Amino acid sequence: MVYAFLCHTLWKDPCRLLYSYTFAEDEDSECTSDEVRRVMKTNLLDVAGRVQADFKFRCAAHVTTQGERENEEFKLQPHELNGFFRLSQGDPFDKTKIVIWQVLHKCAFVLILDQDENRLLSEQVLTVIGNLIKDYIIKDLTPSEILLKADKMAAIILKFIPNGQMLFLNQKVTKQYEKELEQLLSGK
Repeated sequence: MVYAFLCHTLWKDPCRLLYSYTFAEDEDSECTSDEVRRVMKTNLLDVAGRVQADFKFRCAAHVTTQGERENEEFKLQPHELNGFFRLSQGDPFDKTKIVIWQVLHKCAFVLILDQDENRLLSEQVLTVIGNLIKDYIIKDLTPSEILLKADKMAAIILKFIPNGQMLFLNQKVTKQYEKELEQLLSGK
């Protein structure tokens, strides 16, 4: 199951969480809803910071090996613009999680998954979601456009990850979902 989806900035320190959608909450009956919300936000920011650090490490390694500094994001190879890592139990979540991330248009798109979730399927779904966000929300504008279009973000995410469940989609079904989303997002 997918625990959460995040979208955050990469280049500015500290990273800024532009959008998050949490599908499951940690079960802790002793905390009030405000405390749970605060802890959840802190945990998501921690994950975003780790993704940013991983990405910056890859950029620094690329610069060191290639000797180039200009426009680092676009000189990276496609396999360097995504990655995954494991979060141990208790660091920061109660259970072990897997984090899969992808960079697109100066933003990081992140899925936080249960450890037994299909990682290849998750990567495919994250790529589809990222491309749809690029096409319908960011376009040629800045990543901060995501803040203004949270309803469109939610529509895209919930179409491909309903209730936090990954859908195994072949190319034909993906195209059908994209057409349905196009009609929904264009207001037709």
